[in-house]
Amino acid sequence: MAGEESVLKSREPLVFRNALDNWKVFHWTFDDWTHFFRGQPLKFRVGSKKCSKEPQWERSSRTITMTLDEFKNLAVEDSDSWYYFDYKHLNEYCDHDTSFLDDINWSCVGLPERSGKDSTLWIGSKGAHTPCHIDTYGCNFVAQIFGRKRWLLFPPDTVQLKPSRIPYEESSIYTHINFQCSRNYDPKLIEKAFSVELDPGDVLFVPPQWWHYVENLSTAISINTWVPMATDNLARLKECLVRFLVTTIKPTLTSEMCLELLNPNEDDIESSAECLEKLSHCITQLPVGHQNDSEDQGESLVKKRKLCHLNFKAVERISKEQIDNLMNSCSCDRADDQQKDLPLVFSLVNSFCDEKVLDSVSQNLLSHYT
Repeated sequence: MAGEESVLKSREPLVFRNALDNWKVFHWTFDDWTHFFRGQPLKFRVGSKKCSKEPQWERSSRTITMTLDEFKNLAVEDSDSWYYFDYKHLNEYCDHDTSFLDDINWSCVGLPERSGKDSTLWIGSKGAHTPCHIDTYGCNFVAQIFGRKRWLLFPPDTVQLKPSRIPYEESSIYTHINFQCSRNYDPKLIEKAFSVELDPGDVLFVPPQWWHYVENLSTAISINTWVPMATDNLARLKECLVRFLVTTIKPTLTSEMCLELLNPNEDDIESSAECLEKLSHCITQLPVGHQNDSEDQGESLVKKRKLCHLNFKAVERISKEQIDNLMNSCSCDRADDQQKDLPLVFSLVNSFCDEKVLDSVSQNLLSHYT
């Protein structure tokens, strides 16, 4: 890719090697992080390293509150569980040292306007992960600060992943394939993956709508920033349609099914009437003709400056050797348990939330406002 092209226009993942030398936190030891948090109690999600057919959804995870120093000891001692302090907005934890936020400057990937104020923090032990999913808004830059992570990425049109909105969480589309255990892998699916292992100092660019499964290969610390794109307004309209469907169905379900329907961070989801107000706002954000002609940050950046100083390359499709290593990475002796079928009402949700259906409904809806 030519250096003067906008990184954000890439349609494939990119990796920037050794890009963080100017970040002070990149040179921190884990003890420096412990000192920075000053014994602050942090809430970690706890998962099992035991293999299963079904992904480890957040609903099935417990949480534990501990200091970073306590986490450091537990991460070494506990061989059965993993711990994840994940998706935490940095500005909520840095009141005592705002210079920390300014030091995290994303100029290393051509985005000097973004800082720690626009970033989130991820601290986890070996094996910590989130189920494979798509982020429906924007694109993602991930800086590996400490330890190592493996990323498996799939193009947006990988139909074998069978996108699902169960459990429902705004802006997250999941697959029910559990990539934690290689016994769940379909070799024909894995052949479509792009794979990269991030070392300290590396930055990964994840384009819009790319599937990703991420797992810590050691105790690891990452910082990421999601960058808005010009297509986000239409994506938000589609998300509002999904949310309206979920809020309409929720009152008809038992309390047990509601727990299965929603990710825990959606337990206090608004009513369908309140959701309609959000839907109305989303419609007003789309210009006549339904085309968002505003520039995304990448398009404006490339007009301001050349990016030829950036050192990046495309993430490569997974190799046969990598596939063999992954397929042989698990020696679990679990029974071939069957993945349970979704209740009919949840299958209906997924059917109505199919991308082609949402495209059709959103365009039809917008036609009434031209």
